[in-house]
Amino acid sequence: MNKNFLSFLIQNIIATLILAALGYGLFSITGLTVYYHSFYPILLLAALIINLLVYYLIIYKKVNRDNAMLLILQLFAIKFFSFLLLAIVFLIFEQDFTLRVAFVTVLLILYSVYTTLEIRSIIKIFNSIEKVDKN
Repeated sequence: MNKNFLSFLIQNIIATLILAALGYGLFSITGLTVYYHSFYPILLLAALIINLLVYYLIIYKKVNRDNAMLLILQLFAIKFFSFLLLAIVFLIFEQDFTLRVAFVTVLLILYSVYTTLEIRSIIKIFNSIEKVDKN
C-alpha cells in the first residue's frame, strides 16, 4: 500500500472517529436529540468512502504534471456531485423541514472537513514531487 494513501487513510479514520464522537455527544447529551436522524452514521461512512475513493484515484492514476490539475478538478467535481446526490436523495424522502436543515448542515460540515484533509494531503504529495524534480 502506498505510504501517502496509508497516511491519508489513518488521518481520515481518526477524523471519522472524532466526528462520530462529536456527533454522538452533540445529539445525545445536548438538547439537540430532536434533530438526530438515523441516516447520520450512514452519511458519515459515505463521506469517508467517497473521500478515500477520490484520493485513491488521484494517487494511483498515472498522470504527468500537465494533466494532474485537470484530473484533480474532475475528481473534486465527482466528489461534490456525490455529496449533492446524497443531499437530494435525503431531501426528497424527508418531509420535516428542521431535519432537512440539520442534515444539510451536517453534510456541509462533513464535506468541509474531508475536503480539507484531502487538499492538505494532495499539497504534501505535490511538494514532495517538486523536491524530487528539483534534485
